[in-house]
Order: sequence, then structure tokens, then C-alpha cells
Amino acid sequence: MSYEIVSEAARYSKKQIHDTVIKSVEVQLGVKVKNINQKLEDDFGMDSLDSTEIIMDLEEKFNIEIKDETIDAYMTKVGRRLTVKGLIDIVTMVLADSDKNKDRVASKLLKRIR
Repeated sequence: MSYEIVSEAARYSKKQIHDTVIKSVEVQLGVKVKNINQKLEDDFGMDSLDSTEIIMDLEEKFNIEIKDETIDAYMTKVGRRLTVKGLIDIVTMVLADSDKNKDRVASKLLKRIR
């Protein structure tokens, strides 16, 4: 019996992540993103409902869970309002983190099998 652990991050190129996040922001907020450094709240008027809808859309598209704590930690680290680039960074970080978790699970499973 053979098992393959597929990397979530490997499923998406940087361009795919970039383009998908931008498309989600544009559709959810009804705007045109011209610069990834644009601030979602200040430049596009994003409110908490918009934020929730964007996060849910990205979670569905990338098959991930973006926790509030992840966003808060990122915002604390960068010390400014959330930008389009910030969303791209968060999605990339969550995808990479899901790979680490899969590696841990795979390692535990392999130990049990042996």
C-alpha cells in the first residue's frame, strides 16, 4: 500500500496565489486593485463583514483555515493596516503551515505503520 502526501503550497504558484487573492478582493469589494500595497480598509472601505467574506472566499478557494489569531499576529508584526499584499502573505503562510502539519501527521502515521 502506498500513500502520497500532497503539499498544499506546492499546488499553487506564487502567481496563482497573487492572482486569486486580488480577484477575491476585487469581486468582494467591487474595486480594481492597482497596487498590492493598497490598504483594504483605507483605500477600499472594507468593513468587518467584507473582511469575513474575503477570508471565507480564500479559505474555500485554497482549502485552508485562516484563523483570526493568524491575521492578528501578522498585523502585529507589520504594525499597519491590512493590505492586499498582507492577504497574499497570510495565505502563503497558512499554506506553508498546513504543509508542516501534514509532514508531522505523515511522520506519525509512518511510525505507526512500521
